[in-house]
Amino acid sequence: MNDTFAGASPVLRLLHAEIERLAGVVKKANDQAEHFERLWYLAKEDADRYAFAKTLEGQVVTMETFKVRGASELDQALDDAMAEDADARNEAGYAA
Repeated sequence: MNDTFAGASPVLRLLHAEIERLAGVVKKANDQAEHFERLWYLAKEDADRYAFAKTLEGQVVTMETFKVRGASELDQALDDAMAEDADARNEAGYAA
């Protein structure tokens, strides 16, 4: 606790300590929520890639990329193919 409350009543010191504790709890909860949100978006991206990879076009992209460039570039190749597919659907007036 800081010296500002050295001469204050025990109630004020207790309230100050509780405010500091609650601020720490809120910060921890916020950090955990941000971490969960990051994991959620990463999982969603993986699920979208997997769903696209199950399509005929996705299978072609997956196999060709894996053969030619290796696994390290597979996610990017699927992302690129998914974007091209979405653009084509949008131009044709279909929902992605």
